[in-house]
Amino acid sequence: MRTLSKTQKCFLFVGLLVVVISVAMADYATGAELAFSIFYFFPVGVAAWYIGWKTGVLFSLESAVSWYWADILARSEPYSTPYVPVWNAVVRLFTFITITILLGIIHSVLHREALQARIDFLTKAANARSFYEAVETQIYLFGRNRRPFSILYLDMDDLKRLNDSSGHSAGDKALRATVVTLKRTLRPNDTIARMGGDEFAILLPEADARGVGLVTSRIHSALRQNPGKQFRVTFSIGALTCLSAPGAMDDLLEKADQLMYEAKRGGKDAIRSAIYEAAEPSFPREREESGE
Repeated sequence: MRTLSKTQKCFLFVGLLVVVISVAMADYATGAELAFSIFYFFPVGVAAWYIGWKTGVLFSLESAVSWYWADILARSEPYSTPYVPVWNAVVRLFTFITITILLGIIHSVLHREALQARIDFLTKAANARSFYEAVETQIYLFGRNRRPFSILYLDMDDLKRLNDSSGHSAGDKALRATVVTLKRTLRPNDTIARMGGDEFAILLPEADARGVGLVTSRIHSALRQNPGKQFRVTFSIGALTCLSAPGAMDDLLEKADQLMYEAKRGGKDAIRSAIYEAAEPSFPREREESGE
């Protein structure tokens, strides 16, 4: 679900405020015979959905007051008792607030479900689906600005041994510690995803071969400290830098995955890096870092 920025929310707030005032003026100009109630629900609902329930309550109050005064000023004949318009205003305010609360609950549930569909439950990293979408977006941007990007595939080499010796709870802690370490090491706009089991993938926008080499070394060093030393695990990493538009996302991800497995087959706790060329995908540059 799309989340508006603060600037967008400010513009929307002002626009909805204008809508309420316009509806109130039209309600007054047309007299008491024509009903304008439906038009007050629009700014209330939009404010509650896109800005927040507190803003929805504020617009509920504003709409109820505007409706009250438009009704009072446009009415040619007085009410049988002065309490009638007050009662009507309170009922309208209660109706608006009820709608605001219901919309807030629905929006919150949908937002939570959307997040859960894109986040790995155990580690709170992105899941595979979210990572694929991020890569597709990056490929699209590459076609427009021709800026390189890189993909890392990580594998925790000894997770099975850890699970067998210390239990699955220790393995879960190691997986969570891995994501925490990666988030501390990488930029906020980098995408960290758990692809399943003990495998992780990282998308590094605008990272060329030199930049990804430095980042990968920094990641490997950080992982060796924690969770490496704490849980006695190592990591094999494949780093693929895209310098030309890939023919297909699957091909790109497959090459990054192959690099990671080459690092594992070479002795684990290692890094393999390469350049992806769309015409003829090749691996002209390979670097292997042995474990300590």
